[in-house]
Amino acid sequence: WTADNMALAIYKYNMDWEEVYGITLGSALGGSGSTASSLGGTALSDAQIDGILEIILEEYPDLSEERIEVLSYALSFVGNMGYSQDHHSCPLEGPCKRYGYVCHLTDCSGFASGVWLAKGEDRLGQIYATSTFKKAFEGTDAWSNFSSGTAEPGDILLHYVSSGSNHAVIYLGRFSYDGSEVRDWCVECTSRNAGGNVYIYSYSSTYYNECYVLKPDMIG
Repeated sequence: WTADNMALAIYKYNMDWEEVYGITLGSALGGSGSTASSLGGTALSDAQIDGILEIILEEYPDLSEERIEVLSYALSFVGNMGYSQDHHSCPLEGPCKRYGYVCHLTDCSGFASGVWLAKGEDRLGQIYATSTFKKAFEGTDAWSNFSSGTAEPGDILLHYVSSGSNHAVIYLGRFSYDGSEVRDWCVECTSRNAGGNVYIYSYSSTYYNECYVLKPDMIG
């Protein structure tokens, strides 16, 4: 198979088969059996998305309508978007730039960019890679260190390592969810669990403190 065949097969595997067909494929999407720091990659209902947003707004009552829209849109892709670097620049809901059909595939920075492009008043203007995010915005008012304590729900967090395994996520905020301890949560498109999907996830405090924060609503 080509890489595109594999990516499409992975996407199909990661669909919410239980909801669509009444079939359960196991815990590979991060449901039962996932780590305590993951809310999984199975699709969220509208009620579940509203519940998460309600928790976020309890902690961040002054969050802008634009950011709420961005978060709601990002959460709608949990369990519904496969991971493929070959489809980095594809619109999240538009036709695939390679083949013309809606591929439902992207990568971490394509996801973070695409969400803000669709719901953030087109502030980014384009799809960025993790490396080009830094080149474009480091040193601007929209760029800071996570450790400075300025991160807000909806921010794009960028993590860079010397090995080049960089990553981009959308920050959800710091809160307790479903009885968990208070921690920092994000929504991300990643190849975790072999197949890849969009997940809600919590990294360690060390990881977050190594991140840069991009505030797209401060661009321009």
